[in-house]
Amino acid sequence: MKTPKLEMPKMRLDQRLTLREKVFFVAALIGLLILFINMIWTPQGEVIKRRKKEINGVEQQAQAIEGLIETTKQQIAIEQSVPKEEVKIDEHTKKMLERKVVDPLAEIHSTVGLLSSRRVARGIKVDDIDIGEMVSQETYSVVPLSLHVRGRFGAIQGYIANLKKLNRPIVVKSFRLIREVGSAGMVDLSADMELFMPKR
Repeated sequence: MKTPKLEMPKMRLDQRLTLREKVFFVAALIGLLILFINMIWTPQGEVIKRRKKEINGVEQQAQAIEGLIETTKQQIAIEQSVPKEEVKIDEHTKKMLERKVVDPLAEIHSTVGLLSSRRVARGIKVDDIDIGEMVSQETYSVVPLSLHVRGRFGAIQGYIANLKKLNRPIVVKSFRLIREVGSAGMVDLSADMELFMPKR
């Protein structure tokens, strides 16, 4: 039994294309165009859009930084053109700063006594006043103080106000107010302070 032979149609370059061949050729071109758009053109377009957005963001940040630099320059120029006024110190602060300390230990104990006195700590229970190690500088000495008191909120406010009236250069570095659990209106005050003592 002989195997049938498949004969391919012979194509000549000078022969005219049939309508079917033309349709097939156009469909193939359209398919290639769609494939090109989906595989290459569209992804590249998304990349370009993303890059444009990134460039716009960078440009906006650069403009914001330029504006901030310009504003800072203008502020510096204004501050340099305005004559500096002398800081005015009230009499109470002036006397406190001019006060010389002869005996540092006596000054520390006197200050701790004032902080826990009934006149200053009116309605307040002073739990603890911890005295840190004194640090000596060229013209002054500094002593850390840790304070822990309890009382009603109104009494705590009065205590803080009385601290401001003391004739001592005390700087409050930090303080914490905590409401006592189960006690209505009762507050714990913890404060870290520094006592400055000018040398003679």
